[in-house]
Amino acid sequence: MDSSDSHFRLSHKAVFAGTVVDAATGKPVNYFRLRVLRGRGISSSWTDAGYSFSDTNGRWKMQNIDLSRSARLELEVRAKGYAPQIVKNAMATNANDTTEIVFRMTKAATLTGSVLDSKSQGIVRNARLTLIELLHPFGRGTTWGKFSRYTCTSDEHGNYQFDDLPGGRFRVLVEHDDYLPLLHGPLQIARAARTALSLQLGSPGRINGVLQDETGTALATGTISLKPSRLFIDRNNRRHSQVTTDEKGRFHFSELAQGPYWLEATAVDKQGTILVYQSRIDVFQGKESKTELRPAGACAIMGTIRFLEAKSRPQTLRLRRSVPGIQEYQSFQVQPKRGSFSIRGLPAGRYRLTVFFSEDGKPGFYNAEESVTLTSTVTRRLDLLIASIATLRKAAARKR
Repeated sequence: MDSSDSHFRLSHKAVFAGTVVDAATGKPVNYFRLRVLRGRGISSSWTDAGYSFSDTNGRWKMQNIDLSRSARLELEVRAKGYAPQIVKNAMATNANDTTEIVFRMTKAATLTGSVLDSKSQGIVRNARLTLIELLHPFGRGTTWGKFSRYTCTSDEHGNYQFDDLPGGRFRVLVEHDDYLPLLHGPLQIARAARTALSLQLGSPGRINGVLQDETGTALATGTISLKPSRLFIDRNNRRHSQVTTDEKGRFHFSELAQGPYWLEATAVDKQGTILVYQSRIDVFQGKESKTELRPAGACAIMGTIRFLEAKSRPQTLRLRRSVPGIQEYQSFQVQPKRGSFSIRGLPAGRYRLTVFFSEDGKPGFYNAEESVTLTSTVTRRLDLLIASIATLRKAAARKR
């Protein structure tokens, strides 16, 4: 089986065997490392060292690999001067099977350059660089270098180099104790090529904005949250900052590292309706990013929240909307007043409602049985009748 084939079948006690060759010449690769990557998504096997092989004919064999039935795994081989090669989506089924796999290795790419101070243009030594693969299982989620396979440190001349890279799309995270971190990219690295990239660490960025309603009127009753993207956190490992608008609806964030952020806000208009906002914004070193923040959409939800027990009181209503194509949710939290709510500015989509409340002085929550789908400029009315946790437990006990 060739390594370009993406499916094969393995056993509970699987035997892997095959060869590793140069794709251009067909000659065997004598020294390489091979590892089993178990499952999809988060898996500690992405940090395992694997098995080392030395063979003049490029042959390798792994025996007694214990796999559960229908377990998903991948095989990866790495060799100096070559890009990593991976066989994807292996399935463990039949016992005592031996699958011959030929890895055809292509020449590796290299990323090299220097790390400089953006003001003085002087070199920056001992900067920590992490190369984030966007197709890596962690590439679209939490990274921050912990699970990356590619890390290095700038030398005494401020130079750095990543070797043995595959081609593809990457981000570069640069960290240093004396500077704000830098998240650069996406960056396209060509296969079997040498790419040069100069990276500059410097002064923080800032955001200045105005919170407005649908007509462009400034709102002085807004609370704005700034959340770094899941691909990035700021210098102090903060994931959430919050400010309120002034009398003219203005807000400001400062001392920000370069990178992508989400602005989320809630405000109350003169009629007491809650407006919600969400917008992505990019921050750059030493620059001011300006924005006029307007409602996220044109849909609305209004209704009431009633409890079977008078002692329960709603505290927070959360609307959570899954976004197709990205591994994130849009979440809006509002404070109901006297058990009623009216929310505007919602983008179209399918929502799940969660009510947080206090019961006998203790926090609790209830997940609404129904989901709400909003399209175009639709307004939906909901009347939520909620039983307390204690009541639900008693009902479940009676059913037994």
